[in-house]
Amino acid sequence: MNTVVQEPIQLKTEKVEKLKTSIIIEDQTGTQYTFVLDQDKSFKSMFIAYAKCLGVQKSALRFIYDGERIDEELSVDKYNKVYPEDKITDGTVFQSLAEAIGGY
Repeated sequence: MNTVVQEPIQLKTEKVEKLKTSIIIEDQTGTQYTFVLDQDKSFKSMFIAYAKCLGVQKSALRFIYDGERIDEELSVDKYNKVYPEDKITDGTVFQSLAEAIGGY
């Protein structure tokens, strides 16, 4: 009996480069930090990295873009779909504010 042995088929996989966006976070003193973020990655990872740079907890900070607080679960792609009139592009500046608690 003749057995035919077939070589495994190698599938060609092309590495797809993810689109990245450069986002600037500016604090209340005007100091700026630039982060490069995959467009499909949530802002949360960037906010955590920024807080780590400052040596504070992420929960102590608020992030604002165009006067609105940014939902950390959104990504650049998702944000641009939800708010097509106000797209995030390279060089977009987010404001970082210290959380204000209570008071009169």
